[in-house]
Amino acid sequence: MNQETPAAAGVFIAGDFQQEAGFTQDWDPSSAKMLDGNSDGIYELTLNIPAGYWEFKYVNGNTWAGAENASGTCTKGATNNRFITVGSQDIILDLVTFNKCPNDPNRDKPINYPDTTGKLFWWNNAVFYEIFVRSFADSDGDGVGDFQGIINKINYLNDQNPNIQTDLGIEGIWLMPMMESTSYHGYDVEDYYAVERDYGSMADFKRLLDTCHAHGIKVIIDLVINHTSVNHPWFKKSAANDATYRNWYRWDNNPPSNSGPWGQVLWHRNNQRNSNYYGIFWSGMPDLNYEEPAVFDEIKKITEFWLDLGVDGFRLDAIKYLDEDGTQVENTPQTFEHLKQLRNHVETVKSDAFMVGEVWDATPKILPYVADTTLNSCFDFDLANAMRDAIFNQNAAALNSHAIYMQGSYPRSAFSTFLSNHDQDRIFSVLNQTDRAKLAAAMYLSMPGIPFIYYGEEIGLTGTGDHLNIRTPMQWDASSKGGFTTGTPWRAFAQAPSLNNVKSQQEDGESLWNHYQNWVKIRKKYPALQTGIYWPVSLGDDGLWSFQRTHARGAESEILWAIHNLSGDEKTISDSTSQTQLATGTWYAFNAFDGTYVGEITVEKSGRVSNWNGNFNIAATNSALWVLSQNRTLSCVKIEPKKVSAYPNPSSGMLFISGEVSLRRILVFDVLGRRAISKECDGESQIALNLDKVPKGWYLVHIETNDGISVERVLLE
Repeated sequence: MNQETPAAAGVFIAGDFQQEAGFTQDWDPSSAKMLDGNSDGIYELTLNIPAGYWEFKYVNGNTWAGAENASGTCTKGATNNRFITVGSQDIILDLVTFNKCPNDPNRDKPINYPDTTGKLFWWNNAVFYEIFVRSFADSDGDGVGDFQGIINKINYLNDQNPNIQTDLGIEGIWLMPMMESTSYHGYDVEDYYAVERDYGSMADFKRLLDTCHAHGIKVIIDLVINHTSVNHPWFKKSAANDATYRNWYRWDNNPPSNSGPWGQVLWHRNNQRNSNYYGIFWSGMPDLNYEEPAVFDEIKKITEFWLDLGVDGFRLDAIKYLDEDGTQVENTPQTFEHLKQLRNHVETVKSDAFMVGEVWDATPKILPYVADTTLNSCFDFDLANAMRDAIFNQNAAALNSHAIYMQGSYPRSAFSTFLSNHDQDRIFSVLNQTDRAKLAAAMYLSMPGIPFIYYGEEIGLTGTGDHLNIRTPMQWDASSKGGFTTGTPWRAFAQAPSLNNVKSQQEDGESLWNHYQNWVKIRKKYPALQTGIYWPVSLGDDGLWSFQRTHARGAESEILWAIHNLSGDEKTISDSTSQTQLATGTWYAFNAFDGTYVGEITVEKSGRVSNWNGNFNIAATNSALWVLSQNRTLSCVKIEPKKVSAYPNPSSGMLFISGEVSLRRILVFDVLGRRAISKECDGESQIALNLDKVPKGWYLVHIETNDGISVERVLLE
C-alpha cells in the first residue's frame, strides 16, 4: 500500500468478480484477506478469477460497507476503483489505498512538470563535486587553499582526455562560500560583491571560471542570502538606525519568547540600537528582513553580478528560513513567493542557470520547493539517510519505498543525491568499511537525480563531530604536507597522508578512488543512468536493491539493470521477479563496465523474469550493472521514435498510438510500476486507448512494435 500502514485486521479485496471467484453476493471481505505471510512487506492473496473484465477495490482493515461510508461518495464504478482484464496470464494486483474520492479536488493531483515532454537540462546529465576552497589545494604556500589551487588540479576533476585515466570525470563543481566573510567557513558574508581575500583576487576567480568552462565543467557557487555577518556594512548601518538600512534586519524591543527549531535562542541583544535582532543560527549571523523590498531588490542585483561574471548557478543555503512570519520561522508562503520571483529573475539574466536548494527537512517538506520549478532541484536528506540505513541494516525495503515515493512525487530528476556534506559526519567515518563505501557510491551514482560528491569522499577521507573536522585539507600524496601545500596546512589532516592519499589510490586498481572514477564515467557513458526512467524490480529478497533504468530518446533505446547486494552473503539471482520493463521473450545481459556476457533471461508475457541462465552472482556488499539486449551480441535496441507516437500529450480521455509500424502490445504503467492497462494488438498501425477510468497523473506507455520498444511519458489530466 503506497505510503500507508496496513491495518492490524489485514487488507481485503472486494469487487464484482466475487461470485465468479467462489464467493457469495453478500460475501464477508474477511474471507478474502490479503496477508503478509513472510514479512516481506507484500500482502498477497490468490484468487481463481475466470477470464473477463473486472472491477475491484482494496479495503484496509474494514468491511466493504464501512469502507464505502468512510470514503464519502465513493461507490461502485467510481474512478478511484481499478479494472483488470483477466486472460491466460497471472494477474498481480498491487496494493493501493482508496482514501480519496472524485469529489476531493486534491485527488491524484499531479505535480506540474516543467513541460509535458519532460525537458531536461545540462545539470541533469552532470555529476557535481563539492569543494571547500580553503581545504582543496594551496598554490602559494600560505597553508590555505585558493582559486589557483583548484586551477592547478583541474585535470584531476576533468582532463577532457579519454585516454588518460587520472581524472574523476565530473562535469560540475559547487564552490562552498567564496565571498568575503568574517569566518573561516564563509557562511557569514561581509561583502556579496567581493571574493574571499584568502582565496585570491576577483581576477583569479574569473580565471578559475574560464579554466573550468574550458574543461567542460560548470560552476555553481554558494549563495547565502538568509543572513549576513554582523560585520556587514548593512547590519552596522541598521544597528546605527540609518534611515536607508533601518529595516534591512528584524528588530524588536520586546521580541517573542519562542525558541528556534533546535531549541536555540532566536533574538539577540544589540546595545548600540538598544534593541534585539533576529538571527536563527547565532548572534553573529543576523537574518535579513525580506519584508523590506529593498533587501530583495539587492539580492537580485547580487545574482546578476555573479551570473554576468560567468557562474552557472547557485546553491541556496538554509533557504527554508528565508522569510519568517511571526513565530513561523520555516517554509512560509512568503519564502516560496520570494524564491519564485528570484527564479524568474535569474532566468531573465541567464536562462540555463541552475538553482539547487538546501532544504534540510523531510522529503514532503522539500517537494513544494521544486513544484512549478520554484527551484530546479533540492538535496534529498531522507534519501541519504535511507541509503546509509539500508547498508547498515542489510535491507532495502525502506530505501526502495522511499525511492518509489520520490519517483512519484518529484518532478522528473528534480532532486539531488549525496551521501554526506560539509555539515555531516563524513560518509567513510559513518560506514567505516571500504566495501560499504564502494556500495554506497554505486547506489547513488546509479539511481536518478543529480549526484554531488563531497571532496575527499572518493578516497575515504574521515571526520566527525565539529565541522572543522569534516572540512580538513585534501590529501594528494604521501608527503608530510600531503601535496596540499608547501607551508603549514591551516588545519591538521584527518588522516596521515602517508596512509591515505589520492596518488596511492590512483595506482591501486581496487581502491575506492578507482571505484568512484569507474561509476562516474559509466554514468556519463549511459544516458539511461543520467536521465532514464527509474523502474523498481523486486527480486523477492530485501537484501537486494534492484531497479531498471530506461532511456528511449534519440535513435537508440537503453535498458540497464542495477542490483545492489546489501547483505553479507553472495547472492545468486534465480527467482521470479516483479513486473519489468522488458518485452516478452529472451533477453541477454552484459556487464555494463566491460561488455562481457553475463547470461540470458526469459521474460514472460506478464513482464516477469522466470528463468535465469548464466552467471548471475553478486558478491556480498557489491553491485552489478547490466546492459540488457535482445541480441546475443551487445547492442542497444534500435527504435525509430518518429515512426510511433502517443498523443495527445497531455491527454484527458482518449490516447492514440500511431505510426509507420505494426503494433504488438501496449502497456500503460503508473510511476510506481503498476500496470493500469494492457492491450494486445494484431499488427495494426493505430489504436485508441480509453483512459477515462484511469486516475490522473503521469504514466509510462510501453509500445511494443515489430521494430522494437518505445517508452513514452504521458500526462493524464
